[in-house]
Amino acid sequence: MRYPSASSASRALYERATHFLPGGNTRTTVYMKPYPLYVARGAGSRIWDVDGDERIDCINNFTAQIHGHAHPAINEAVRRQLELGTCFGLPTESEIDLAELLCTRVRSVQAVRFTNSGTEAVMMAIKAARAFTGRPAVAKVEGAYHGSYDYAEVSLDPGPAQWGTVDPASIPYAQGTPEAVLHDVLVLPFNNPEAARRLILAQGDRLAAILVDPMPNRAGLVPATAEYIQALRLAADEIGAVLVFDEVITFRLGYGGAQSLWGVNADLTTFGKIIGGGFPVGAVG
Repeated sequence: MRYPSASSASRALYERATHFLPGGNTRTTVYMKPYPLYVARGAGSRIWDVDGDERIDCINNFTAQIHGHAHPAINEAVRRQLELGTCFGLPTESEIDLAELLCTRVRSVQAVRFTNSGTEAVMMAIKAARAFTGRPAVAKVEGAYHGSYDYAEVSLDPGPAQWGTVDPASIPYAQGTPEAVLHDVLVLPFNNPEAARRLILAQGDRLAAILVDPMPNRAGLVPATAEYIQALRLAADEIGAVLVFDEVITFRLGYGGAQSLWGVNADLTTFGKIIGGGFPVGAVG
């Protein structure tokens, strides 16, 4: 394989795509220069691009497909459902089946509301926390990714000069983020229990939710310490805030999710594509 190559089929697709898609695709995380490789098919741990080159897929759609591509059991389940229809304006038995399974797997989950994505699950969890507490603000960890909701994106990707080991600032991720959004997001330092507790207690009467990914994937996949998670649990209880575990990624760590490994129960838990065999789905438990 030669990359880049003016005669590449991926190059030709990229030039065609730029007329209709910003950057030649519809997902920022897969953009690359001078052009991305366009995938034709996948099977198990392998993918083939439109030029016929075979590769080992080391990311499997950002680990949402830990079962690999085109898994026979998943494909068969999809084929069966296609014959029955795919989108109804009424409830179905399958959503009850999946809700029961999630409640069985995760100790803190007693009821489930489904969404279309992990981003929507986080958004719904934040809205639920605000409704429950009557408060506006959210606390989140610096550098942690929780989807594309405005409040969850704050301080997702601050530059090194803006990092804060004790008192991180609320930094906008998207251009045009309103100042009011930044005002309602408290940014916590990661794995610093004392500093996090101090910041949470200082704004306790404003905080609706404390949002945490037990192993932030955009912050190096460094696990939170048990002391840190326990400090967040105790601080949430002390101020009457809702502790939200974002398990969109970490639900892949164990059958009961990350919170079963850390030994801490969340008040709300968010899930993503892993609960649907890699298809677009999410949930709040």
